[in-house]
Amino acid sequence: MVERWPAVAEGREELVVDERRDGVAWVWLNRPGQRNATTGPLVEALGEALRRTEGARAVVIGGVGRTFSAGRDLTEIDPDHDDAEGVLAGTYHPLFEQLRSLSAPTIAAIHGAALGTGLGIALACDLVVAARSCRLGSPFARLGAAPDSGAHEALWRVLGRWRAMWLIATGELLPADDPRVAPLVSLVVDDETFERAVADLAARVASGPTQALLASRALFEELGGEGRRRGLAAEAHLQGQLAGTDDFHEGMRAFQERRDPRFIGR
Repeated sequence: MVERWPAVAEGREELVVDERRDGVAWVWLNRPGQRNATTGPLVEALGEALRRTEGARAVVIGGVGRTFSAGRDLTEIDPDHDDAEGVLAGTYHPLFEQLRSLSAPTIAAIHGAALGTGLGIALACDLVVAARSCRLGSPFARLGAAPDSGAHEALWRVLGRWRAMWLIATGELLPADDPRVAPLVSLVVDDETFERAVADLAARVASGPTQALLASRALFEELGGEGRRRGLAAEAHLQGQLAGTDDFHEGMRAFQERRDPRFIGR
């Protein structure tokens, strides 16, 4: 199990930007006690941090502690009044678009787990390096909700409809090197060599032909960007609809009360 405690993250800031080294900017989600669960203020800080990476030739996003990011912080959600559609469309989607248009290639260094909005952040990056012990999947069914943050489009396009639906229906979390989810990442490396592998890849990208890499990213966006944006909008709308169901309320309360949900199908 990877546990990351970089010296730059010893302070209390929930988002830490390391000084650039050899053209690489390191950005750390720093809520280890909450498994780097995302909040509005954290996403705002991440967006501002990304704007400050102008001039870097590679940007790495990682998480402090035992998890990259467990997704949106559900402990702060009031199931009776949560505007899931508004939060996704107004807070998270702009961040994903920002990542996809940054002036440097981006690398997500994921360990522990990358779930929900955490997975969305990773999927918005150009490259994803996963520790072998990292777990991937879609546990939304346990909450009475549906995947968001671009998961539907990515799972369907990369894994295929039936395997994607299996992940959604079961909520299984699988090791990153499991063939059922491995295509979602660029590279899986042993836990013991994870830090070194991320640093080596970042250095290689930073010393590469930046404009050529960004041109390839732009072409990928042209090929699939419109479908992805429609998917994000549809997911946000769907999540807003599901927020009004009895099962969603039960799923959220069960999570917050640390018990198994009792769904009734409506």
